[in-house]
Amino acid sequence: MTVQEIVLELKRLPPNESWQIVTELLHSLQPAPTLEARSVRETVAALRGRGRGERLVERLRASRREDQQAAERYAAQLRH
Repeated sequence: MTVQEIVLELKRLPPNESWQIVTELLHSLQPAPTLEARSVRETVAALRGRGRGERLVERLRASRREDQQAAERYAAQLRH
């Protein structure tokens, strides 16, 4: 499947589902030396704006806060 075909498939999904798929894909990928930088830029450009109205920044900040709080609780448990 080409990058363009993947982008077309992602565009058919509702924005919240496409972000989940992209996030999972990015987490599962290992660096691929065969992937051209140009195709990566094209893919990102094609997906730009798909998540508008989803409050992505707020969700990411909240997720980061939760991670930090969990890390602090874990560190406190280790100290006691």
